[in-house]
This record gives sequence, structure tokens and C-alpha cells, in this order.
Amino acid sequence: TIADANGEAWVMNMIGGVNGVTRTVWAARRVPKGHLAVIANEFTLGEIPEEQTDDFRFNKDIRQAAITAGLWDGKGALVFNQVFAPDPTRYHLEGRQPAPMSSSLRRWR
Repeated sequence: TIADANGEAWVMNMIGGVNGVTRTVWAARRVPKGHLAVIANEFTLGEIPEEQTDDFRFNKDIRQAAITAGLWDGKGALVFNQVFAPDPTRYHLEGRQPAPMSSSLRRWR
């Protein structure tokens, strides 16, 4: 989360890049005035809009990065926390390395 002295705050999710596409995959959403954001030690951003807005910013190559990495087929909504991170409550995903339990054990339920 990034905030300034005037009270403007953004929740930002960021991971390493995809070779040949981008050095960093990131997205940020402005926290509305009068609200707060609780971050449970994992990606919290959901659906990424088609175009950037005053309240939602992201890497211009985010969709291509997801497709190139084989994480998303380009159909339907790009949901950041589903595409770029495995579900930490599942721990083991077939054909992939186990996800760290550190996030799921601290998730508020």
C-alpha cells in the first residue's frame, strides 16, 4: 500500500516480470476517500478493467504477460489475484510447486 500526507492511498500488487514482455507485472487501485484497506498478506486486487482509470492503474502489458506465462487464455475477465497467484488454501496444485502456506495460515476467515 502506498499513501501520501494528503490521505491519498493506493493498494498495489506486484510480481516479477515475464521474459520478453515486461520486467514487472503490477496493478494498483486507489482507496476511496473515507475508506481503508485491510491487506491479508496476499494479493487482493480482483478484476482488472480493460482500460486504466483515475482509480485503477496497471502495467500496459499485463494481459500479454498473463497469456505468455500460460496463466490466462485471454478470454473473460483478467482477475489479478486468481491469475497471478495460486489459491493459497489449496496448497498443492497439480503439476505445480506447492504454494507457500504463509499467506493462507494468516488469512482472516
